[in-house]
Amino acid sequence: MQRAVTDDAVAADGGTTAAPADDDVPAGADGRARRLAWGADVGVPAAIRVGEMLLQLLFLSWLDPAGGPALSKLLTKWDAVYYGTIASTGYPHGVTLAPDGTLATGYEFAFYPTYPLLAGIADHLGLSTTHALLLTAAVCGVVASSLVHLLTLELTGSRRAGWCAAALLGALPMAVALQMGYAESLFVAVTAATLLAAARGNWAAAAALALAAGLTRPGGILVPLAIPLAAFALRRHRPVAWARVVGATVVGLLGSPLYWAYLWWRTGRADTWFFVEKHGWDSHVDVGHQTWDFLRLAVTQPDTVQFMGVGAVVSIVVIGGGCLVAAARRQYLPIVVLCLLGAAMTLGATNYWHSKPRLLLACFPLVVLAGPVVARWRTSTAVLAVGGAVAASCWYGAYALDVWRYAI
Repeated sequence: MQRAVTDDAVAADGGTTAAPADDDVPAGADGRARRLAWGADVGVPAAIRVGEMLLQLLFLSWLDPAGGPALSKLLTKWDAVYYGTIASTGYPHGVTLAPDGTLATGYEFAFYPTYPLLAGIADHLGLSTTHALLLTAAVCGVVASSLVHLLTLELTGSRRAGWCAAALLGALPMAVALQMGYAESLFVAVTAATLLAAARGNWAAAAALALAAGLTRPGGILVPLAIPLAAFALRRHRPVAWARVVGATVVGLLGSPLYWAYLWWRTGRADTWFFVEKHGWDSHVDVGHQTWDFLRLAVTQPDTVQFMGVGAVVSIVVIGGGCLVAAARRQYLPIVVLCLLGAAMTLGATNYWHSKPRLLLACFPLVVLAGPVVARWRTSTAVLAVGGAVAASCWYGAYALDVWRYAI
């Protein structure tokens, strides 16, 4: 699926400028070309993510009341507390229930191990747990931005489209979670890397990365599906070793089951993760009943619930609509399927309704489809539109952390 790489220095007809013959290449030109490509394909999207993170911090500081908590505390609230406990002391050894049937201990088992494992490495190197969580999330966010660019470049051949897709990550409604003490940025990174490896036909790498996704977030169980779907798309361009594709898919699907098996071994309960989800968060499949009630509440409740609710409604409509449009236009099949299933997994299960915009970050591959669209706009239009969307996302995220009193 390799395409000719283009950027602003393309020929007028859209083709790439012909490279000079080897004899005409000056000494050191190859090295300079590699450095330029590295800067364009890694440095630029990384700089975009860093800029978006700094802008988010400015909005957080702006809305933070005088005498309010430090920014590091704002970014490590709620679920980050459990990730921090796992990173510093590991998982507990059992699950207990309170007399009312709610979970008394064992909340940590709801959180998959890859992100706290990485944060734990930084923690054991001398950083505080808070800083270890934030550093891990920030680094993963930067890597994720570069991988989203590289994936878009692989599929479109356009660096400009890749940069636009990377910038659009920061425009997602709850993009603030990409720099919180949460696993979202790592999940985006490993999912984008899986899609990239599969698009290149590197089945071994795709299998390992899909396995990692399954050990990062519950939604990671869907990521291995990208492997056979990518093979189906690749078959038009080159022969596909279907035995390797099947093997890679099977390996990728082992991620979540391996974690569940570990919990069985640690606690003696075969259903530990599902038990904790039910008794700790009352989370289970309800085919969208709670989502419907939540949407109705979001547009009728006349207080601050309405603000967060409307933001979530916008998330659902935009992301859900984007999935449907992408499917109707027959866009790149692995992205369409992952986004549709990710949206269905979020909206078809019970969970804290004000967390739905964050959980819908699983549909982030839509930015890969939107990047080429934005890239065709005039530069000034693209900068104003994407910049405005990023600013709105930063304000929404700052409100959620500074003002909103419930967990996201």
